[in-house]
Amino acid sequence: MRFKDCQFILNTAGEKLKSNSNFAVQQDFSDRVRKHRKILGQSMISERSNGHYATIRYDKLIVNNDIIDWCGIIHYY
Repeated sequence: MRFKDCQFILNTAGEKLKSNSNFAVQQDFSDRVRKHRKILGQSMISERSNGHYATIRYDKLIVNNDIIDWCGIIHYY
């Protein structure tokens, strides 16, 4: 499925389900990506507490424009 299609579905579902809190729609990630995101989530919290900009994209952590993969390798772009 294309990225634009996924975004359309997620946005539409969010608008339709706003008033009904019994349901939620999220992206379906593989087990590998879910495991990596869990590891990166802990790192993201510590980076944010140190005052850095940090966010997770798919299975990578972005800290102040440096991309860190789940095993801690920094990729400079």
